[in-house]
Amino acid sequence: MKCPECEKAGLKSTIYDPGGYFITAMCVQSFWDEDGKRHVHDGNWRTKSYSCSNGHRWSESWRPKCPTCGEGGERKIINHNAAPL
Repeated sequence: MKCPECEKAGLKSTIYDPGGYFITAMCVQSFWDEDGKRHVHDGNWRTKSYSCSNGHRWSESWRPKCPTCGEGGERKIINHNAAPL
């Protein structure tokens, strides 16, 4: 993993991972389709925050992908860099 801001600026940095993540608390929809295949459609987003040795901060959010049909699987990065720490 690399800091998105440092990568843009051509800098090197160490990434700090505080551990753990936040998760929304929506109901997970699990079902078996007409072919008997199990689907797990989880609308909950997981969000984990990071910082780097150059003071940049960002969060990464993702939703799990259904192993059967691929529903979900979105990822997004949220930049918190109004100013370095």
